Formats: sequence, structure tokens, C-alpha cells
Amino acid sequence: MLSDLGQCNHGTDFYFGIYQGEWWWWYGHLHITTLSPNNITYHVQNSTGAIISSGNVSIDSPATVHSDELWPWSSVHVYTNDGGLISVLVYHIDGWWCCDSIKVYQLQPYQNLAIPQYTYYAVSTNGTYDFAMSYFLITGNEDNTVVTISPTETVTISQDIQDLNSTDITIPVGGVHTVTINRLQTLQVGVDDFGDITGTSIVSDKPLTVISGHECAHVPDDYDEWECDHITVQIPPTVTWGQTFLLT
Repeated sequence: MLSDLGQCNHGTDFYFGIYQGEWWWWYGHLHITTLSPNNITYHVQNSTGAIISSGNVSIDSPATVHSDELWPWSSVHVYTNDGGLISVLVYHIDGWWCCDSIKVYQLQPYQNLAIPQYTYYAVSTNGTYDFAMSYFLITGNEDNTVVTISPTETVTISQDIQDLNSTDITIPVGGVHTVTINRLQTLQVGVDDFGDITGTSIVSDKPLTVISGHECAHVPDDYDEWECDHITVQIPPTVTWGQTFLLT
């Protein structure tokens, strides 16, 4: 079962949030495909449950979704309920900097593996500019998901994300903070000033979508040009990790 999961980015449900940068704000765009020769109907739902886009895709006719609803910190549910499978790419277009650049990442479908614990590790870099953020963004896939975060950098997190008036607290390196997140709620955690949040553990009792990266990265980090780029990837839970990989 785990091998099959690792080989396939197609599914029926995808949950994710749109990253909010310190430097740039990017609206999200979706590219939806399928391997089916027949039409598969998809729906795009916002955090309030409203359908903001619907359409059909087939192997010869992918779909692109642009919407003002795909704004930073928003959460999105893309799904199909007619028996078909779809794949979803998220991309952000930045036209404010020197030129149009595109940041793309592949979404992994929602999977409840019926296990008591899911563990994720943030992946980032330390960047080149002190104002750019190393971050991760989590999105709840199910209600009442208990999440424990142990950061590798000192971070500031809302004490209770269910309370809009909650105060922020500081979590030191190696400390822990536990929150409860519901379906389609998001929580973004990050550091700037050349910090690197890589290795931060996110442990939950139900599946999450964890997006991690850096707002303005140089790889390698001693690259001496002024240009940088946004790096983003969805982090799979450790239970789906493997030992053999193919590069093409």
C-alpha cells in the first residue's frame, strides 16, 4: 500500500494553503490533469465551503484555474466525486521582481492511513537576505487534528489558533507547542534573519498537508549573485518514505 502511494500523485481529494511571504504576496493558480480518456469533473472549494470553480478534465484536456479566492493564507480543497482520479499542480507567478518567474509544486492527495501518528519534517535553507522567510505551512485535512511542533529555530506561534484574539508565544529551539487544527484551517510558521527551519518536526494524530520552503533562496547558499527564487515542496509523512529512488 505504501509503495502504491509513493508512486502516484493522483487522487480524489487535495487540501492545501497559499503561502504568505514577508516580501512578496503571490496568488495561487492550479493546473489540474488526469490520466483518464474520459471527462472527470473537478471542484475547487474555499475554506467556507463555497465552490469557486468547477470543470472537466481528460487526458487530452487539462484545466487551469485562476481565482481571486486563491489568496495568501487561504485554504483550498480540490476534489472529484465521480469515480475518477486527478492530479493538481499549484503555481505562483511573480511579475513584480525583475521578470516573470513561476514557482510550482506538485500536490499529494489526501490519504488517511489509519495510523495513530503522522510525522513530517520541514525542509528549507538559510537564504541570502535577512528579510526573506524560511517557513512551513500546514493545512488541516480533518477536524480536531492535534499537532505538536518542535522547531529547530526560535519561532513565534499563536497560543491557540482557534481563538482570533489569542496572543503569540515564543517557542525556543527544541521546545514543543501543541495546537488543534480543523479541516481547511492553516498555520504558517517561519523565521527570517538568515534562519533555517529545516528539521523542524510536525507530529499529528491525523493527516496534514505540509508545505515547506524558502521565500528567497540561493542554492548553494554562497552563490554571490543578487537573484534568488522561491522554493516550495509538499512534505510527505515519514511513514511513506522509501529507500530506493529513480532519477530521470
